[in-house]
Amino acid sequence: YKNKQFYKLILEDIYRILLTIIFIFFISFIFLSIPRVTNNIINLNDLFYVIFLSILIQFIYHFLLKLKTDKYRGKWIFIGSYENYLEIKEKINTQNKVVKIQFLDINCKDLKQNLDTSIEGIIKDHSNVNFDISYKKNSNILGIREWFEQVLHKIPSDYLVDSYINSHNHIFFISCGKIIKRLGDILISLLIVIFSIPLMIMVSLIIKLEDGGPIFYSQIRTGKNGKLFKITKLRTMKINAEKNGAQWAQTNDKRITKIGKIIRISRVDELPQLISVLKGEMSLIGPRPERPEIDNLLKKEIQHYDMRLSVKPGLSGWAQVNYPYGASINDSREKLSYDLYYIKNQSIFLDLLIFIKTIKVVLTGNGSVPN
Repeated sequence: YKNKQFYKLILEDIYRILLTIIFIFFISFIFLSIPRVTNNIINLNDLFYVIFLSILIQFIYHFLLKLKTDKYRGKWIFIGSYENYLEIKEKINTQNKVVKIQFLDINCKDLKQNLDTSIEGIIKDHSNVNFDISYKKNSNILGIREWFEQVLHKIPSDYLVDSYINSHNHIFFISCGKIIKRLGDILISLLIVIFSIPLMIMVSLIIKLEDGGPIFYSQIRTGKNGKLFKITKLRTMKINAEKNGAQWAQTNDKRITKIGKIIRISRVDELPQLISVLKGEMSLIGPRPERPEIDNLLKKEIQHYDMRLSVKPGLSGWAQVNYPYGASINDSREKLSYDLYYIKNQSIFLDLLIFIKTIKVVLTGNGSVPN
């Protein structure tokens, strides 16, 4: 256990160092574009400012992230039917969140006196009548759907109505934000491709040497508005691993090669998909594209599943940085709740947050295999 904790701390330090380097790189790029820098060369004073700004940006980012995620942590009171209370408890147990919920019947006597003044707020059952409780100043009283969105940062599809997503899309993101997002996709993808070429060449040689099979493999995936497109990945499975049709990956999957296990943990196999990003079929950030066969199955089993096709699929997404590798219908239902949160709350800041969290996921290897 101690060794595990030790390695975890090392990986956290590596993540912070790499994050600092990334920020230094981008801020340096900005500094090189400033006219006052003679001959496009950064002197020692400029380098000091670059490092200072990169650390300051990280500090602000972590402060805002902590402020956002810890805002509603703590104990909540659920007022409504016991069946809905149990349903919410089950959904909470799928996450490692420090959130406690206590049940209180809407019909109980002296409702106001039974409320704990130290709680974060009240979750209002969507099936009960309106009520007005002023148990403390600036109290939080949220409906079930709003509570999931604000506290757990996901929107379960069975609590969703189409208008809830469509009516909250930000006008700025629909116009300017999409242009900025596309420019960011092109710039960052080109940089990653350039810097990862030596790594991909080395990994390609190892894949070829292991079993003599093809280095790449292609699959048809479902894109925005259901349009099909082809993605390319570095091969991590044995030859003819899916001769019996499409399957979900499993824990200790025997179809995965030895080098494939390492590649999947590091996510190196995903790098060739940057070509799809440059072509405009995918974005760096968005719901992960699924195979049409699995999509058709999930449409029948999960409410509002089609809504995830309203935006471009992504190389990484809010579901990928918050939930492990999906390998069942229940996993897909959970991941959809995160995708719906992203679709409703999409912004440049959220994309940046996912990008940074993706770096952490890649370095730690979290979520690379099914539960």
